[in-house]
Amino acid sequence: MTMPRLLALTAHPDDAEITMGATLASCVASGWDVTVAVFTSSSARIRQAAEAAAAIIGHRLVWVDDGARAWVEDYRDTELVALVDSLVAEHRPDVVISHWSGDPHRDHARLSAAALAAMRRTHATLYALPPSEFRSPAYDAFTANIVVDVSDYLEVKERALAEFQYEGWAWQQVDTPTLLTLAHATGARMGWRAAETFALIRQVGLTGSAAGNALSNPVDSEQR
Repeated sequence: MTMPRLLALTAHPDDAEITMGATLASCVASGWDVTVAVFTSSSARIRQAAEAAAAIIGHRLVWVDDGARAWVEDYRDTELVALVDSLVAEHRPDVVISHWSGDPHRDHARLSAAALAAMRRTHATLYALPPSEFRSPAYDAFTANIVVDVSDYLEVKERALAEFQYEGWAWQQVDTPTLLTLAHATGARMGWRAAETFALIRQVGLTGSAAGNALSNPVDSEQR
């Protein structure tokens, strides 16, 4: 069986690890072809951290425009959509994951709109990520309809997050202990040790694309 191809579109180098690091690890372990495309890169130090985290999780890492932009807002709308179109054409994903349209971070919201626009050229299933900033009121406004059991991959997420150290920088530190606590709390509601959540935004047909709703259990998808 051909495994699904997953393309994640993220604004910043640590977005994937914060919001779905364990899910990506689960998909990689199940044989999926997983690519994370990052649209900004602010320094060589952060770029190295993202590459080290990708090596831990096992996904392919792509620096959009060779990481030349510091903010997604540096792109014009048409330019941003064209870049996403190019990524979709190159990687031919069954599953696309990007930010949620209601995310309070402007970079995230703009990339979300570009990802949705690019769906006109693919039958891929589209999922949205919860806000990476869990202290924001928008985090509570996010409505998840897909819950992924990541009980066996939370340690991988923790090791990947450890690569991002921002001491002495103006940026807010990655609060790994709280992120892990949230994953445990979400999992407890499902009877699992840990879980990550997504919102299904677009699915073509009754059973969806080749991947369907396989994101909710990539291991079961492999065994079908």
